[in-house]
Amino acid sequence: MMLSLNRMPLYAAAAVAAVAFLSTSATAQDTYTPAATTDAAAATASPTSEVTAAPTVEATEGDVGLFPVGTRTYGHFDDCDCWVKGRVDEYISGDPSLYRVKWSSKSKGTTDYYDADLDHLLTVVNHAADFVANIGENPDDEKPQIYARGTPVYYNFDDSKWYHGTITGFENDAYDVTWADGTTGTYSLRRIRVMVDQAITQVIRSTGGEAHTVKVEIGMPVRDRYKGKWYDGTITEVHHSDGRYKVTWTDQSTDTYTDKKILKQIIDQGMLYKVGKDDETVQVFPVGTLVYKKFTKKFWKGKITDYKDGTYEVTYSDKSREKYRNLNDVLEMVNQAADLVISGGYKSEGEYPQVYPVGTQTYYHYENGWYNGHISKFREGKYTITWSDFSVGTPEKGLTRVKQMVTQAAQEAMGFKPDLVEKYDIGTPVYYKFGDDWYKGKVTAFQAGWYTITWDDDGSTDTYDDLGVMKQMVDAAANLAVTSIEAQEYPTGTPVYNG
Repeated sequence: MMLSLNRMPLYAAAAVAAVAFLSTSATAQDTYTPAATTDAAAATASPTSEVTAAPTVEATEGDVGLFPVGTRTYGHFDDCDCWVKGRVDEYISGDPSLYRVKWSSKSKGTTDYYDADLDHLLTVVNHAADFVANIGENPDDEKPQIYARGTPVYYNFDDSKWYHGTITGFENDAYDVTWADGTTGTYSLRRIRVMVDQAITQVIRSTGGEAHTVKVEIGMPVRDRYKGKWYDGTITEVHHSDGRYKVTWTDQSTDTYTDKKILKQIIDQGMLYKVGKDDETVQVFPVGTLVYKKFTKKFWKGKITDYKDGTYEVTYSDKSREKYRNLNDVLEMVNQAADLVISGGYKSEGEYPQVYPVGTQTYYHYENGWYNGHISKFREGKYTITWSDFSVGTPEKGLTRVKQMVTQAAQEAMGFKPDLVEKYDIGTPVYYKFGDDWYKGKVTAFQAGWYTITWDDDGSTDTYDDLGVMKQMVDAAANLAVTSIEAQEYPTGTPVYNG
């Protein structure tokens, strides 16, 4: 079993796990005084700045370790190029202590993490938090709890003091924390993720261990809170020789940091909050995604080979390279590759061509609502999807269904809005090919631009907002009906006269 510790899912590419960029001595940062007006009424000098009247829960008794039993994990395994969910299943206190993670896949069994492996355990816990925080945001659904009661936290608030605390509860997608000074607060997953990362990193350093490092670079996003208000900024100067790092905030005020613990915190927050912001480009298709595009009179096969700042690079089979910034153009090329594979082509990629690499985002509507997810495994032509509630499944209708899921994720990233005008009446017959088989069905509902199709064979339903696909299914049903009528008018054996 090979568990990859360095590979990150696409959605967490910006949310670098455990940015432990710490100095051997902590020096006070310069006073943070952004020029923008802040709400004085929101300014406080203790962790109670985010108290939301959540019930206080008593701290967990006894030694539960740094990652108590029940803590969620999400790890990438190189041997199958797959993501697998898990939980801390057992903790044995000792010298060294042992954390045993049980993975959901029987073939992966369990992984033992000792005190010396805390940075590795932190990585797979961070992956679980990043997955839920970024991929797993569904406003109408309860989000999974990542961190269990008893997990330690460590944080610097806008009074420039560091506080130790413990997670003491979880309710309504938020975590309750009791701090060492007796105050309590309630915090979002993104902020708790930063707090836990800081706490574990301090433990790793105090025991002489090596934490994850990242090179601090000009242009890195940062985020910090001052007097109850959040500010975004960018690292604009880096002086490694004397340990000074300059940040320019969106209001054009600046600060210089020398306390690398605080620098780590604002970088972590900047990376995490950057993902999913409306003004940030999102990489929908990972490197390795297949494409198929027509140039003049000939189609060419290719793969996405690079992505930077919203631009995809595609390398074609003749070694030529093209760059595309329009996501809709890329989606069209990828869909054409998927159609080619569905029809039995693209054998240059082997018996089971993989259109969508592991990590590709998906978006799909089930009976109880919309779910975000990503492809977590591919084997012998079958895709496995991990959804935002940490459920895992393989689409029954194969690549055709996966194509729809990925297309809807791309449309969501582009801000696509469905046509609200109902063009196909309830009861309209449809006919569609999934894999090698054709299926009959009918339109059974229309709401907010989405058509619900109920299939005749098993009563299952699908939703579609793509009018092109709807037209294709409706036209296929109409052609089938015409063919059936003609077959009835002139059955086999009907005499003909050839004058």
